[in-house]
Amino acid sequence: MKTFIQALFGSFIIHVIYILSPILIGYMKTRLYTPDVTNAFENVEYLQNEVAFGGIVKGSPWFLFISYLGVAIICGLVIILYKKLVSKRL
Repeated sequence: MKTFIQALFGSFIIHVIYILSPILIGYMKTRLYTPDVTNAFENVEYLQNEVAFGGIVKGSPWFLFISYLGVAIICGLVIILYKKLVSKRL
């Protein structure tokens, strides 16, 4: 049972990192951006008038649940293999 809980926790951590990393990268790029004012007026480009927010949801809402369980199974296998390798060395 302990391996099962560790696998679920590992899957949770991997999913949190996977979901939050693009947000943190975007935040850091926004904070560290410095515009190039001297070369900004050399090339004139027309901007679009409309801005789209959000995105298209691809797939089923069950995808996150299935990926969570799939990663938990992989984490469980890695934990079991690690325990077997450690017990062989001792």
